[in-house]
Amino acid sequence: MNRTFIGAVALCLLLTPGWSPAKEPRFQKGFHDTFRRPGQDEPGKQKTPEQIRAMNKARTELKAAETALERVRKRLDAEFKLSPAWMEAQSAIEQAQETLEAVRTPILKQVRESSAYASALSKKKQADEKRESLKQNKDASADDKTVAINAFLQASAAVTKLETDALNADSAVLAAREELRLAMSKSEDLKEQFTSELPTHPDWLAAKQEVEVRREALIAAEKA
Repeated sequence: MNRTFIGAVALCLLLTPGWSPAKEPRFQKGFHDTFRRPGQDEPGKQKTPEQIRAMNKARTELKAAETALERVRKRLDAEFKLSPAWMEAQSAIEQAQETLEAVRTPILKQVRESSAYASALSKKKQADEKRESLKQNKDASADDKTVAINAFLQASAAVTKLETDALNADSAVLAAREELRLAMSKSEDLKEQFTSELPTHPDWLAAKQEVEVRREALIAAEKA
């Protein structure tokens, strides 16, 4: 059968009324559901009730181990803060604070009784009143309000500067500040030492190990 004859037959069929080429059958709705996707709807992929109970139990045990570890940490921290070294450091801080306050008080009293301080305080009060007035004035411009705020801040800084300059010029205040700094530094060193040594404490190590065991058990239960 040559190609000319085949072509003629095909042409005749196309011209025949009511005839059309056969079409591919359409997939029915839900046809694709008959195929499994990797890891889906395969036997053994769904967790059994026993496996679910095992996972829940593992999670509960891990949470309990973590809670126990936190209790150990808090207990050791409380014991540390009852230690003689820590209590001595805190006492030194309190003493240094009292000493600093004792030398500051008469100096600040003298400054606040001076005419320069009274003048600076008056300017601060005036600036504050103007700032509040413009704040309540709906017709005031944003620029005017900004200028008033800056004026108040400058006046406040002037008052503070009188106090600061007087304190910084007193040797007793400087010595008391240094004493307080050293006391606080010692306290911080003790706290850092406790934090660094905590992971080596037997009680903490045991509780931490229990957390790791329970975490591994949970991972195994989830993979089962």
